[in-house]
Amino acid sequence: YLYGGDFGEFPTMGCFCVDGLVYPDRRVHTGLLELKQAIAPFAVTDFDETTGCFTLRNRRAFCDLSDLNFTYTLRQNGKVVTEGCLLSPAIQPGAEMTVTPTGAWPHMADGLYTFTVTATQVTGTPWAPAGHEVGFVQFAMDTRARTPLDATGEVEALEGDAQIVLSAPTVTVTVDRVHGLVASIKKEGKELLASPITPTIWRAPTDNDRYVAREWQKALYPLVTPRCYDCAVVPREDGAKEVLAHLSLGAPSQLPVLHLTARYVLYADGSLVVDYEAQVRAGLPPLPRFGLQYMLPAGFEKLSYYGRGPVESYRDKRLASYEGEFACAVSDHFEHYVRPQENMAHADTVWMRVSDGHTALLAQDAVMRFSFNCSHFTPHDLFETAHDFELKPRAETVVNVDLAQAGIGSNSCGPALDEPYRLSAENYHFTVRLLPTEEDTDPFREAEKQTFFHMERE
Repeated sequence: YLYGGDFGEFPTMGCFCVDGLVYPDRRVHTGLLELKQAIAPFAVTDFDETTGCFTLRNRRAFCDLSDLNFTYTLRQNGKVVTEGCLLSPAIQPGAEMTVTPTGAWPHMADGLYTFTVTATQVTGTPWAPAGHEVGFVQFAMDTRARTPLDATGEVEALEGDAQIVLSAPTVTVTVDRVHGLVASIKKEGKELLASPITPTIWRAPTDNDRYVAREWQKALYPLVTPRCYDCAVVPREDGAKEVLAHLSLGAPSQLPVLHLTARYVLYADGSLVVDYEAQVRAGLPPLPRFGLQYMLPAGFEKLSYYGRGPVESYRDKRLASYEGEFACAVSDHFEHYVRPQENMAHADTVWMRVSDGHTALLAQDAVMRFSFNCSHFTPHDLFETAHDFELKPRAETVVNVDLAQAGIGSNSCGPALDEPYRLSAENYHFTVRLLPTEEDTDPFREAEKQTFFHMERE
């Protein structure tokens, strides 16, 4: 689709002439999904984890809830443990009802649990058929027993002038000493990286970033690249091998945006822990994001994750998403906004992995949940393309794993982004574990494992 200015007219509001709750072809926009949740006609005001009882409240002012059927589901690590239903409850406007599950309520053992109450239409209406989902409410419980990452076993380090090679029994990691970046991860000789693992702060501005994006560009955030000051192997006592690098991110001929200490630790099981500690220069605009980016070779097309999905979610845009295990093709993991922009991040992620059907690269953090993006486009591909139909997907898979992104806000026509959703801190600390695995490795078991960095943060 084209938009304002593409026909030579002036003045124009650009893509805002097609920026509504539906796309030009009437497909549902992500904003409409958020609105649906915001105006849902019911709420769950209380949930007892030990008994499963919950309180259902009617948010309507005039009608009861007898036109809705309710289902409730308890899941452990994404799998259904128990479920039940409540048909056409005649809860009066503004009133509440306590619901007691039928049958024995299970004890919650170790795991990631969710309790979700969903409402659907009993009969069809002019706007939706019978069975249409009207809304949901979810409670999440993390009862996992974290276990330390087993550091037994030897890892070798070969330090050369241009690179450092760390070798575990099945995984080899190469660090580029010139740039201070992990340049290669091989599992049993198979290369898993198509680009270095690079710290990053840039995202393609959203429609609501239109004003702050001017500040980002004035600060030259789109042009920042890493610079390495030193990179060397440092001693450890646990059998793993560590490379320590001091980097900065900055644009050419400018003072660095931030200074960063990067630590790369390879364990005998093949785990590569990437740890960033960053200090941001004072007086700069808030960061768009803080995290890392890497590419996987062509063919890495199977995406799975446990976090907020299946739609995109951000620090302040998450009503339409819910916690669970999701899987899709990378090519389908993209929101086609009329003007290309940041899209399809998933906040509160426990683990994510991308596979070619045989080998996968798993990212996880046992302590702090993270945000990630995964598509066939880099943020710069989106930033530099004016229309969705002009995008040309890369063969490689592009992965961003972030400590956080800035919120979405409403600054295109409303107030500036609220302070809690900005990345305006002076210091950031981010740790993520990357594990080359087989296709059938249990990601939930791996996501319980903590490294020294995780325990240090706790």
